[in-house]
Amino acid sequence: MAYHVSWRVVGPGERTLDRDAFPHAFARREDAVAFVLEKLAAFPAHGFDRARGFWGRGARDRPCETRFAIEEHVPASAVEPGA
Repeated sequence: MAYHVSWRVVGPGERTLDRDAFPHAFARREDAVAFVLEKLAAFPAHGFDRARGFWGRGARDRPCETRFAIEEHVPASAVEPGA
């Protein structure tokens, strides 16, 4: 099992302005979380929004924020046929 981190920039009205994923694959969720926290550290306002399910960062004086998501990836070879 691997974990991947994606990001998107969200503007006013929850409009996605840009999105992508980091090429890294993490074997442990803890390593993916550490990677996200490292990225968040450079921004003045950041944290986890439990209700909406993302890690986010932004600046208090800007209407945009960057959101990170950690997704579990199950290799296709691990999925049983017909499942």
